[in-house]
Amino acid sequence: MSDIKLGQIIQTKLKSFYKKYYLNTLKLNDWENRFEQFRINEEIKIGKKFFDETKLKSESLENKKILIVGAGTGAEAFYLAQLSNSHITLLEPDPEAIEILNLKVNYFHLKNVQITEAFAEDMPFPNEQFDIILCYTVLEHVNDYQKSIDEMYRCTNKLGQIILFLPNYAYPEEPHYKITTFPPAYFPILVRTHLKIKQRYTPFFETLNFLTSKKLKSFLRKRNMSFSQLKVLPKFGEVNFLIFIYSNLFGIVRNQKYFIQKN
Repeated sequence: MSDIKLGQIIQTKLKSFYKKYYLNTLKLNDWENRFEQFRINEEIKIGKKFFDETKLKSESLENKKILIVGAGTGAEAFYLAQLSNSHITLLEPDPEAIEILNLKVNYFHLKNVQITEAFAEDMPFPNEQFDIILCYTVLEHVNDYQKSIDEMYRCTNKLGQIILFLPNYAYPEEPHYKITTFPPAYFPILVRTHLKIKQRYTPFFETLNFLTSKKLKSFLRKRNMSFSQLKVLPKFGEVNFLIFIYSNLFGIVRNQKYFIQKN
């Protein structure tokens, strides 16, 4: 099959996949615009953004065994795979997403990518298998975030690193539904009501883990995990004035970015 034909198949399957997510799950009527804006060439639009926001440099990811937990359709995975000669394992439980991942492996002619179908809470890998584990906007979706982190830690080499990136639900936003609202961790009933008024409420909301920085850091300390946090507060003019005051006064970041070092 030619690359052109394979690329067309991938785009068709991607569009179907994200129509179900944006329209059916989140009730976003502008789903097609969002698909075109974020998911066409998602390796650059989302994948590169992840590495820029976590300040990861490609040279630090060379010649490593890397695991990406919750690979989705591969935005950050395939951006990395084309830059690095590291061996990259993608962990993903959704069969439809896995089909797209396999197609992309063929499309990009990659030999350094392996795909594993499994959940983050029960990873089929031996202890200390990976040098680096990346987990990008996944912990808010798993059934058990504590067990998921424990599994990542188990599978990380000594002196290896886990990089977590996820929303902070103490921030006045629900990022999946694309709505500014009450901090979901503290006012879930009000957020649910707001979503219903906006005609965006679906059962998806009830599946989310409303993790805050305070809650996540408390868990990491309880497990005696050494970590640092990349903390970026919004600047004046980037958000509305009330959110700017709330965020900077209480130190509430929009996104949580943690680097866990295994000793």
